Amino acid sequence: MDASMGDLDGKNMTFPFGSYDIFSYVIPGSTALLCVYLFEFWCHANIHSAVRTPLYSLFAVNSVNYFKDNLALSALYLLALICVVYVSGHIVSSVSSFALDRIYTAKGHGYPFETLLLLSKQGGSRKDDSKGFYQGFFFWFNTYLALRFVSFLHDSRILRTAITFTEILLTVAIALKVIIGIYRSKRSRFIPDEEALEQTFLKKPAIIFARSIFPQAKKAANFFLVYMFPLFYNIISRFAQHHLRTARPFSSTFIESYRQFFFESFDVHPEEAGSNNFWFCRLFITDQSPIFDRYLIYWLHIYSYARNLATSFYLAFIYCFWWTFLHKDLPEIRDLRIQQTVMAMPLLYFFLSAVLLVRFRYIYVGYYNRFLFRGFIYLCTKKKKNLERSNSLGI
Repeated sequence: MDASMGDLDGKNMTFPFGSYDIFSYVIPGSTALLCVYLFEFWCHANIHSAVRTPLYSLFAVNSVNYFKDNLALSALYLLALICVVYVSGHIVSSVSSFALDRIYTAKGHGYPFETLLLLSKQGGSRKDDSKGFYQGFFFWFNTYLALRFVSFLHDSRILRTAITFTEILLTVAIALKVIIGIYRSKRSRFIPDEEALEQTFLKKPAIIFARSIFPQAKKAANFFLVYMFPLFYNIISRFAQHHLRTARPFSSTFIESYRQFFFESFDVHPEEAGSNNFWFCRLFITDQSPIFDRYLIYWLHIYSYARNLATSFYLAFIYCFWWTFLHKDLPEIRDLRIQQTVMAMPLLYFFLSAVLLVRFRYIYVGYYNRFLFRGFIYLCTKKKKNLERSNSLGI
């Protein structure tokens, strides 16, 4: 859940830019551009055939020398560079918010208020097969990209077999997800009820077929999406979560206190509040404790920085993937020294993206959201005790 509230203290409200812009937009945007620039710079210097290096050409040394003798043009060039970096940062942040917050976190794991407080999504619409699909898709799609990238430079029978297997697995999973989605959303249109079937010439055979085949097929599809498709992701994820403790919920005593305080504070049951479990607690802390609020803003900056930086490296890898695909037939690409570097730099970006994704998850769940709910309980308990003390003193 993206809680980009920025700097909320009065001093920063009058100025449109602050530390959040630096950490969430400027640094990730410049990182993505720098990674692409370094890759193109090396390719331009070592591959003498005609290669496409648009970013390197834009910021090449010759272009800078053109402006260095003219102060006005130099200032304009610097301003344009800052704008490009800032806009790139917003693009990175938009991709990051959608892919890692709305898809990876919300659909693949559930928001922390659901996992930490054991609250199901309002309406119960987040199904296990849906979570399994997004977890498995995240793992296998990125595995496919890595395998395909390596295959551009080093082809082998084992690699081709692995790519084919990954393609088949992804296709089957997507098809099952679509079919189950249609089955749930438009069930009456695609699976006629008993009364409708009795009006057809098939009558009993159709009823028997519908009652036996569809439930069994749905059960098999659910088993595949819940257990088989995300199996490798779950092995890696559970190992990481065990050491980072991001999957461990609060104690039953803590959860019961939360339910009680939440209802007393907002007159709504937490099971019915949905994402307001997060927002009501966040606004409560902002209203009640400026000190706790500053802690939350700090952790917000840190996890946003890690999330956007992970996306920066990932987008740099995607660009290198596209570049390599366009130039894979060049004779010089087959040179072992060039091949190793062309392969190593993007894979390094891919690895750094994965490391920072784990870092984002750790801070987002283990620090930001845990502190949020602990702060809410602490402030409610303190408020309750102060009220009891005042009543006992007759104040």
